[in-house]
Amino acid sequence: MIRFGILGLGNISRRVAIGIKNAKGCLLVGGASSQIEKSERFKDEFHLEKAYGSYDELFLDPSIDAIYVCTPNSTHYDFIKKGLTHMKHILCEKPMVLSTQQLDELFDLAKDNNVFLMEAHKTVFTPLNQYLLEIIQQGTIGLLKAITAEYSHNVFEEHPDLNHWVFNSETGGCSADVGVYPIVFANAIANSPILKHCSEKLYIKDVLCDVGIRSQIEYENGVVATIQSDWLHTPKSKGSALIVGDRGSIQVDAFWKNTSATITTKEGSYTVVKEHVSEFSGQVEHACECIEKGLHESPVFGRNESKEILRVLNK
Repeated sequence: MIRFGILGLGNISRRVAIGIKNAKGCLLVGGASSQIEKSERFKDEFHLEKAYGSYDELFLDPSIDAIYVCTPNSTHYDFIKKGLTHMKHILCEKPMVLSTQQLDELFDLAKDNNVFLMEAHKTVFTPLNQYLLEIIQQGTIGLLKAITAEYSHNVFEEHPDLNHWVFNSETGGCSADVGVYPIVFANAIANSPILKHCSEKLYIKDVLCDVGIRSQIEYENGVVATIQSDWLHTPKSKGSALIVGDRGSIQVDAFWKNTSATITTKEGSYTVVKEHVSEFSGQVEHACECIEKGLHESPVFGRNESKEILRVLNK
């Protein structure tokens, strides 16, 4: 049983907590904040054992096996490094880091300290997307040819203050915030290394970071993906994707968390449903399985897969 602590108690931490509590093979022990009152409320809300009034308390707790990092992007590198140094397994919210040099350093450190490290991408591990990968490999829609994936939302309605950390010119931006979703989905479905890509980020006046990304990705197996994401509008279905083969197609709305998809072949269209309580649980269960096996990185989503995302994000 892997004992987890959550580092950082912002909005996403509650969704992560639900995911961990509904995942097999682990136990959520507590959450860490710089404000003990916040940690106490989190403890009471989720009926946990402990409340940590500082991040160091969590790092130093010998009863904690693994830490899920939920802090702002700019803090990820330092907190991951500290956690690995304290021999804690780490699952970190995306993007883990935005530098391949830092990425290699952290994965090397995990190996040296005999602990596990993974960038958290729930999209890859939902029951629905795992099923879609299976049927694509079985040839249900024939030979895979193309992928279109989009994820956008109007961030200025949610964060009108440009001082918010998502607008950080170095670690923020739409591409790092939500642009990773269509990239990781396309990479997972294509199931092939990137051969080449043409990417362009969008900018607007008075905003120091990018507000969108468009990319055409060609994979070594011949599959072509078109991805787009921006902070300028909120579509009806946030996160829609179309997967096209030479004998059929798959339509998925909210591909990063959905439980259903429409499959169309020459025989007709039908809907498949793969339920889950939390879209976060699959990645947590996978991390626990890797930890139990003594792995330092995931064979499904490890160092190389994180690097493929950075190839697109960093042009």
